[in-house]
Amino acid sequence: MTSRARDTWTAIDLCTAGNLARSQADIERLQQVVDQNGYIMEDGKLNPAAVLVETLTKRTVSLARALHVHAVATVGESKDGRKALANERNAAQDDDDLIPTLSPVVGLL
Repeated sequence: MTSRARDTWTAIDLCTAGNLARSQADIERLQQVVDQNGYIMEDGKLNPAAVLVETLTKRTVSLARALHVHAVATVGESKDGRKALANERNAAQDDDDLIPTLSPVVGLL
């Protein structure tokens, strides 16, 4: 979790981060089940795995807030993002050798 300085992590933060990581791994595993079986089962009922994905997703949002590693904490508010995006667009228009640019890799795009 590189969004915070190493020396700011307390023991409880590390436990919470572990829970966050486990929840995210569980979401990935359960989402594969939902992808294979669908959200609605043959009997017309909601897939229990889909319910668990929703519950775990809410848990990860709460854990990220508790750790203060959510988007607003790490990137800033969206109003700040608009200015950063405008600055990025302006910088992209400048042909400056100090700012690296991504070139498309043949076969990947």
